[in-house]
Amino acid sequence: MEEAIQLTKPPLINRHSDIKKWNEALTGIQPNFEYEGLKVHFLRQTEELQLCVAWLQSDMVEKAHHRDEFQESFLILEGTCDCDLGDRIVSLQPGGYLDIPFDTPHTIKVTSPENRHVKALIQRRKVAA
Repeated sequence: MEEAIQLTKPPLINRHSDIKKWNEALTGIQPNFEYEGLKVHFLRQTEELQLCVAWLQSDMVEKAHHRDEFQESFLILEGTCDCDLGDRIVSLQPGGYLDIPFDTPHTIKVTSPENRHVKALIQRRKVAA
């Protein structure tokens, strides 16, 4: 049996991440920072990596992230959303994972009918050039 996720040293997220274990580890975690329509709780923050749990309550438009900035990834924990990547729309639900392509502006639209928010892990990681 795999060990529980330790928030003192959280693992990187990927398409095989276990949302049940993440939700168990995040029990009781509340936002401690707020942007416009986005509440977050940072789990890990270094020059190389930013990992946070985020509660998105309204649509969010993001500029393109370039290879020399960071790779952005999402893992949906609760709710549903559509991520508009310009040339395609990716619908995500709990367990859904998405790496945002470099140089791609993107819009995240909350589609959750029941609670009108999406709870997700957002990872921004510098990659080797």
